[in-house]
Amino acid sequence: MTFDQLHDDGIRRSARTIPAKYIFLDVVSFSHGRSVEAQTDIVHSLNEIVKRSLTVNNIAENRRILLPTGDGICVALLNIEEPYDVHMLIASDIVRSLEEYNRTIDDETRRFKVRIGLNANIDNLVTDINNNQNIAGRGINMAQRIMAMADGNQILIGESVFEVLHVRETYMKFFRNFPPVRVKHESIRMYQFIDESRSGLDTNVPELLKPNEQKPDEPKLSFQTACYFAQAIKYREFLIQQRDVFLRPKIIFLWMHAKDLVHEIESKGLTAYVEFSYRAGKAEPIEQLEFYSKLDFGVYEQLFEFIQTYLTTNCGYEYFDEFNLWLINEKGKDKLKKEWPDIWHRFNFEKIDNNSNPPTRR
Repeated sequence: MTFDQLHDDGIRRSARTIPAKYIFLDVVSFSHGRSVEAQTDIVHSLNEIVKRSLTVNNIAENRRILLPTGDGICVALLNIEEPYDVHMLIASDIVRSLEEYNRTIDDETRRFKVRIGLNANIDNLVTDINNNQNIAGRGINMAQRIMAMADGNQILIGESVFEVLHVRETYMKFFRNFPPVRVKHESIRMYQFIDESRSGLDTNVPELLKPNEQKPDEPKLSFQTACYFAQAIKYREFLIQQRDVFLRPKIIFLWMHAKDLVHEIESKGLTAYVEFSYRAGKAEPIEQLEFYSKLDFGVYEQLFEFIQTYLTTNCGYEYFDEFNLWLINEKGKDKLKKEWPDIWHRFNFEKIDNNSNPPTRR
């Protein structure tokens, strides 16, 4: 039997489709300004809130899969048709319980908010490598992307959920519609739950869904360019301090880190992936910068010209400070936040203090 035959046979034996409803949530700015102990307490508190809500809503253990994501949880409800709004009931209860929890906490670093995305789809029920029941498919992927557009204590829903809920008296007046949003190479529709009678619910328009003045024909940043922007923002203060280092090594430094980020994201959680930067994960940024500064002139001149051509062809100079390709201006930050919210939230850029110490490791 070939590997492909074994692989195909494994799929036939271990996967089946099942209707699933998703509540995907994570903690806003989970690691920013919080100790490891505070993060641990938040994870514990969130777990308790979610488990209590599942119990209150009579969700049997064999009708759910709980997938921890580090700073959040995806709840998959399996083949539950009644009540029709069970995912919204659970999401609303989580937001309400979280508000009550925060009132009892004096330590600001242990108060937290969550953003929530709801979706529904027929997805694949699979057995993972640890022989645990798991789920995979478009439904869960879209739930995460919808969630990523929300702010703290907001609930966004996908089109499949909206089609069921908006015709019901309980919900028909309580959704805000948005134009299709470009996320992960496709346009998706999403809606915001705005019932102000729901305790703890934030009904303001999410920052990432506010109208902007971007021209219709303005091209979106490529994935590689978005990763470059992200690394340029992340290492901004560090590179500013390196006054004795020329322009080209700084740009090569950012490009290599951007390539690392591309492969890290595309690995989808795998620990092994190709890394391009010099001694990735081992060398300090200053060591890497020194290495690129010592490259043969012809090598780094050709590499710089390639990077410069790629960046300016993709987005021109308007997103850089004074045509400086390693300093991203406010317009560039806004473009990254709008067009690549997953990358923006990955680094918690909205909380970056421009006076903070530069990062020491990638």
